[in-house]
Amino acid sequence: MPTSYEVWTRTMQRARRAACALLTSEPRRYRDYTRMLADGGLDGVIVATSAPSHPQIAAAALEA
Repeated sequence: MPTSYEVWTRTMQRARRAACALLTSEPRRYRDYTRMLADGGLDGVIVATSAPSHPQIAAAALEA
């Protein structure tokens, strides 16, 4: 089981609620997925955006 989680969403309140349901500490929050990927330490990435953006985000995640 991972020791940390990364949450990225366009709505920061939704991200915080989702992360807090999993964690007891404050999660790192991002408004830009490229910054999240650059920080590293990810165990996995779920792309939950509109379909046209999937290839770009998925390719960036695979390279990270």
